[in-house]
Amino acid sequence: MTPTEKEMPVSERGLTFLRTMLANKRAEQKKMVEEFKNDPAKQAIVAELRRKNAAKRQAASEL
Repeated sequence: MTPTEKEMPVSERGLTFLRTMLANKRAEQKKMVEEFKNDPAKQAIVAELRRKNAAKRQAASEL
């Protein structure tokens, strides 16, 4: 049987809170990745940004 939140020491409550926050953040990131995979418009934007950044790096290395 798990103790209720009020029965837990403060440090355990804090750890439980952090674990919950991290789990929620991971779930949100996973959802965003799935949305990205299913959205060609977002993929095109990222591809264009990567192309521009690569061109900038190339120009900087030639200086």
